Amino acid sequence: MPMCRIPLTTVDKPEVRRYAGMASANDFPEVLLAEAIEEGLLMANGKATWQIFPYDPEQGMIVAPNLLTLQGQDIRKHLAQSTEVAVLAATIGGDIGQAIDRCFADGEYTKALLLDAVGTAAVETVADGANRLIEQEAARRGLAATWRYSPGYGDWDVTVQPELIVLAAGAAIGLTVTSHAMLKPRKSVTALIGLSPRKAAVTTLDNTMLGTPLQSMPTTASTKKGCTRNRCDICGRKDCLARKGSPS
Repeated sequence: MPMCRIPLTTVDKPEVRRYAGMASANDFPEVLLAEAIEEGLLMANGKATWQIFPYDPEQGMIVAPNLLTLQGQDIRKHLAQSTEVAVLAATIGGDIGQAIDRCFADGEYTKALLLDAVGTAAVETVADGANRLIEQEAARRGLAATWRYSPGYGDWDVTVQPELIVLAAGAAIGLTVTSHAMLKPRKSVTALIGLSPRKAAVTTLDNTMLGTPLQSMPTTASTKKGCTRNRCDICGRKDCLARKGSPS
Protein backbone atom coordinates (compact mmCIF):
# COMPACT_ATOMS: atom_id res chain seq x y z
CA MET A 1 0.00 0.00 0.00
CA PRO A 2 1.87 3.12 -1.16
CA MET A 3 1.36 6.09 1.12
CA CYS A 4 3.10 9.44 0.89
CA ARG A 5 3.18 12.97 2.21
CA ILE A 6 3.01 15.65 -0.44
CA PRO A 7 4.15 19.02 0.91
CA LEU A 8 2.59 22.05 -0.71
CA THR A 9 4.58 25.19 -1.38
CA THR A 10 2.04 26.92 -3.63
CA VAL A 11 -1.28 26.49 -5.38
CA ASP A 12 -2.43 27.70 -8.77
CA LYS A 13 -3.91 31.18 -8.19
CA PRO A 14 -6.19 31.05 -11.26
CA GLU A 15 -7.60 27.76 -9.95
CA VAL A 16 -8.27 29.36 -6.57
CA ARG A 17 -10.12 32.18 -8.34
CA ARG A 18 -12.17 29.67 -10.29
CA TYR A 19 -13.14 27.65 -7.24
CA ALA A 20 -14.13 30.87 -5.49
CA GLY A 21 -16.44 31.71 -8.41
CA MET A 22 -14.48 34.86 -9.18
CA ALA A 23 -15.44 36.06 -12.65
CA SER A 24 -12.50 38.46 -12.88
CA ALA A 25 -9.33 39.47 -11.07
CA ASN A 26 -11.23 42.44 -9.61
CA ASP A 27 -13.83 40.43 -7.70
CA PHE A 28 -11.71 40.47 -4.53
CA PRO A 29 -8.70 42.60 -3.60
CA GLU A 30 -5.51 40.83 -4.58
CA VAL A 31 -4.15 41.14 -1.06
CA LEU A 32 -7.06 39.11 0.34
CA LEU A 33 -6.45 36.34 -2.15
CA ALA A 34 -2.72 36.27 -1.40
CA GLU A 35 -3.35 36.19 2.35
CA ALA A 36 -5.83 33.32 2.01
CA ILE A 37 -3.37 31.30 -0.06
CA GLU A 38 -0.56 31.89 2.43
CA GLU A 39 -2.73 30.97 5.41
CA GLY A 40 -4.26 27.96 3.69
CA LEU A 41 -0.88 26.52 2.72
CA LEU A 42 0.32 26.77 6.31
CA MET A 43 -2.61 24.59 7.38
CA ALA A 44 -2.48 22.08 4.53
CA ASN A 45 -1.05 18.65 5.31
CA GLY A 46 -0.98 16.81 1.98
CA LYS A 47 -1.20 13.03 2.17
CA ALA A 48 -2.23 10.33 -0.27
CA THR A 49 -2.60 6.57 -0.36
CA TRP A 50 -3.57 4.11 -3.07
CA GLN A 51 -3.84 0.45 -3.94
CA ILE A 52 -3.85 -1.22 -7.34
CA PHE A 53 -6.20 -4.09 -8.19
CA PRO A 54 -7.07 -6.16 -11.26
CA TYR A 55 -10.05 -4.82 -13.19
CA ASP A 56 -12.58 -6.64 -15.35
CA PRO A 57 -13.82 -4.07 -17.91
CA GLU A 58 -16.59 -6.31 -19.22
CA GLN A 59 -18.17 -6.63 -15.80
CA GLY A 60 -17.05 -3.20 -14.61
CA MET A 61 -15.62 -4.96 -11.57
CA ILE A 62 -12.65 -4.15 -9.35
CA VAL A 63 -11.28 -7.54 -8.36
CA ALA A 64 -10.35 -6.87 -4.74
CA PRO A 65 -10.97 -8.81 -1.52
CA ASN A 66 -14.21 -6.81 -1.37
CA LEU A 67 -15.41 -7.02 -4.97
CA LEU A 68 -16.78 -3.75 -6.28
CA THR A 69 -18.93 -3.52 -9.41
CA LEU A 70 -18.96 0.05 -10.68
CA GLN A 71 -22.34 1.65 -11.21
CA GLY A 72 -22.49 4.32 -13.93
CA GLN A 73 -21.86 4.22 -17.65
CA ASP A 74 -19.39 7.09 -17.63
CA ILE A 75 -16.87 5.54 -15.25
CA ARG A 76 -17.11 2.18 -17.00
CA LYS A 77 -16.53 3.86 -20.36
CA HIS A 78 -13.55 5.69 -18.89
CA LEU A 79 -12.02 2.36 -17.81
CA ALA A 80 -13.05 0.39 -20.90
CA GLN A 81 -9.46 -0.45 -21.89
CA SER A 82 -8.12 -0.89 -18.38
CA THR A 83 -6.88 -4.19 -16.98
CA GLU A 84 -6.04 -2.74 -13.56
CA VAL A 85 -7.19 0.24 -11.52
CA ALA A 86 -5.46 2.35 -8.90
CA VAL A 87 -7.88 3.38 -6.15
CA LEU A 88 -6.60 6.71 -4.80
CA ALA A 89 -7.44 8.74 -1.71
CA ALA A 90 -5.89 12.14 -0.95
CA THR A 91 -6.41 14.81 1.68
CA ILE A 92 -4.95 18.01 3.12
CA GLY A 93 -6.26 17.26 6.60
CA GLY A 94 -8.92 18.96 8.68
CA ASP A 95 -7.24 22.16 9.88
CA ILE A 96 -8.34 24.29 6.96
CA GLY A 97 -11.92 23.04 7.24
CA GLN A 98 -12.01 24.05 10.89
CA ALA A 99 -10.64 27.49 10.00
CA ILE A 100 -13.34 27.90 7.36
CA ASP A 101 -16.02 27.03 9.90
CA ARG A 102 -14.60 29.57 12.38
CA CYS A 103 -14.61 32.29 9.71
CA PHE A 104 -18.27 31.63 8.89
CA ALA A 105 -19.15 31.63 12.59
CA ASP A 106 -17.37 34.96 13.04
CA GLY A 107 -19.05 36.52 10.02
CA GLU A 108 -15.84 36.61 7.95
CA TYR A 109 -17.59 35.34 4.86
CA THR A 110 -15.13 36.57 2.25
CA LYS A 111 -12.20 34.99 4.07
CA ALA A 112 -14.17 31.76 4.49
CA LEU A 113 -14.95 31.65 0.77
CA LEU A 114 -11.35 32.24 -0.20
CA LEU A 115 -9.97 29.68 2.27
CA ASP A 116 -12.47 27.15 0.96
CA ALA A 117 -11.24 27.76 -2.59
CA VAL A 118 -7.62 27.46 -1.47
CA GLY A 119 -8.42 24.15 0.21
CA THR A 120 -10.04 22.79 -2.92
CA ALA A 121 -7.11 23.84 -5.10
CA ALA A 122 -4.67 22.40 -2.57
CA VAL A 123 -6.25 18.95 -2.37
CA GLU A 124 -6.47 18.82 -6.16
CA THR A 125 -2.73 19.55 -6.29
CA VAL A 126 -2.05 16.76 -3.80
CA ALA A 127 -4.17 14.33 -5.83
CA ASP A 128 -2.33 15.39 -8.99
CA GLY A 129 1.00 14.68 -7.30
CA ALA A 130 -0.15 11.20 -6.28
CA ASN A 131 -1.53 10.68 -9.78
CA ARG A 132 1.95 11.33 -11.20
CA LEU A 133 3.49 8.79 -8.84
CA ILE A 134 0.96 6.21 -10.02
CA GLU A 135 1.79 7.07 -13.64
CA GLN A 136 5.47 6.60 -12.89
CA GLU A 137 4.82 3.18 -11.36
CA ALA A 138 2.64 2.23 -14.32
CA ALA A 139 5.31 3.33 -16.81
CA ARG A 140 7.90 1.10 -15.12
CA ARG A 141 5.56 -1.81 -15.73
CA GLY A 142 4.91 -0.88 -19.37
CA LEU A 143 1.44 0.46 -18.66
CA ALA A 144 -0.30 3.73 -19.43
CA ALA A 145 -2.61 5.53 -17.02
CA THR A 146 -5.87 7.36 -17.63
CA TRP A 147 -6.54 10.66 -15.92
CA ARG A 148 -8.14 10.30 -12.52
CA TYR A 149 -11.89 10.05 -12.28
CA SER A 150 -13.77 10.79 -9.05
CA PRO A 151 -17.28 10.05 -7.75
CA GLY A 152 -19.55 12.91 -8.73
CA TYR A 153 -18.12 13.13 -12.26
CA GLY A 154 -20.68 12.29 -14.91
CA ASP A 155 -23.21 9.72 -13.70
CA TRP A 156 -20.94 8.09 -11.10
CA ASP A 157 -22.73 8.57 -7.79
CA VAL A 158 -20.90 9.67 -4.63
CA THR A 159 -22.54 6.88 -2.64
CA VAL A 160 -19.59 4.69 -3.68
CA GLN A 161 -17.28 6.64 -1.36
CA PRO A 162 -17.30 4.15 1.57
CA GLU A 163 -16.14 1.33 -0.71
CA LEU A 164 -13.43 3.46 -2.29
CA ILE A 165 -12.08 4.52 1.11
CA VAL A 166 -11.72 0.87 2.07
CA LEU A 167 -10.04 -0.10 -1.22
CA ALA A 168 -7.64 2.86 -1.09
CA ALA A 169 -6.88 2.24 2.61
CA GLY A 170 -7.98 5.81 3.25
CA ALA A 171 -8.18 5.23 6.99
CA ALA A 172 -4.37 5.20 7.01
CA ILE A 173 -4.40 8.94 6.20
CA GLY A 174 -7.33 9.73 8.48
CA LEU A 175 -10.23 9.57 6.01
CA THR A 176 -13.76 8.57 6.95
CA VAL A 177 -17.15 8.91 5.26
CA THR A 178 -20.34 10.40 6.70
CA SER A 179 -23.76 8.79 6.47
CA HIS A 180 -24.42 11.13 3.51
CA ALA A 181 -21.34 9.84 1.62
CA MET A 182 -19.32 12.99 2.30
CA LEU A 183 -15.60 12.63 2.95
CA LYS A 184 -14.05 13.72 6.23
CA PRO A 185 -11.88 15.77 6.35
CA ARG A 186 -13.93 17.47 3.69
CA LYS A 187 -10.94 18.71 1.69
CA SER A 188 -10.27 15.18 0.48
CA VAL A 189 -10.80 13.28 -2.75
CA THR A 190 -11.04 9.73 -3.96
CA ALA A 191 -10.53 8.63 -7.55
CA LEU A 192 -9.90 5.74 -9.89
CA ILE A 193 -7.04 5.70 -12.38
CA GLY A 194 -7.19 3.04 -15.07
CA LEU A 195 -4.05 1.18 -16.12
CA SER A 196 -3.76 -0.56 -19.46
CA PRO A 197 -1.08 -1.97 -21.78
CA ARG A 198 0.60 1.06 -23.31
CA LYS A 199 0.00 0.10 -26.96
CA ALA A 200 -3.73 -0.42 -26.42
CA ALA A 201 -4.06 2.81 -24.48
CA VAL A 202 -2.21 4.89 -27.06
CA THR A 203 -4.03 3.52 -30.08
CA THR A 204 -7.58 3.43 -28.73
CA LEU A 205 -7.99 6.19 -26.16
CA ASP A 206 -7.92 9.89 -26.90
CA ASN A 207 -7.93 10.79 -23.21
CA THR A 208 -4.88 8.82 -22.10
CA MET A 209 -2.45 10.59 -19.81
CA LEU A 210 0.96 9.01 -20.32
CA GLY A 211 3.33 8.72 -17.39
CA THR A 212 5.65 11.65 -16.78
CA PRO A 213 8.39 10.78 -14.29
CA LEU A 214 8.18 12.71 -11.08
CA GLN A 215 11.74 13.22 -9.88
CA SER A 216 11.06 14.60 -6.44
CA MET A 217 8.55 16.11 -4.09
CA PRO A 218 7.25 18.60 -3.09
CA THR A 219 4.49 18.98 -5.63
CA THR A 220 3.84 22.56 -6.66
CA ALA A 221 1.57 24.27 -9.13
CA SER A 222 4.37 24.01 -11.69
CA THR A 223 4.24 20.19 -11.52
CA LYS A 224 0.53 19.90 -12.09
CA LYS A 225 -1.15 17.13 -14.02
CA GLY A 226 0.01 16.66 -17.57
CA CYS A 227 -3.46 15.87 -18.84
CA THR A 228 -5.03 18.66 -20.88
CA ARG A 229 -8.48 17.07 -20.90
CA ASN A 230 -11.08 19.28 -19.25
CA ARG A 231 -12.76 17.04 -16.68
CA CYS A 232 -15.71 19.42 -16.50
CA ASP A 233 -16.69 18.21 -19.97
CA ILE A 234 -18.00 14.93 -18.56
CA CYS A 235 -19.60 16.31 -15.41
CA GLY A 236 -23.36 16.83 -15.41
CA ARG A 237 -23.25 19.84 -13.05
CA LYS A 238 -23.64 22.50 -15.72
CA ASP A 239 -24.41 25.23 -13.13
CA CYS A 240 -21.25 24.68 -11.03
CA LEU A 241 -19.47 27.95 -10.23
CA ALA A 242 -16.11 26.21 -10.53
CA ARG A 243 -16.88 24.87 -13.98
CA LYS A 244 -14.17 25.34 -16.58
CA GLY A 245 -15.02 26.49 -20.06
CA SER A 246 -14.80 23.92 -22.81
CA PRO A 247 -11.51 23.90 -24.67
CA SER A 248 -11.53 25.64 -28.02
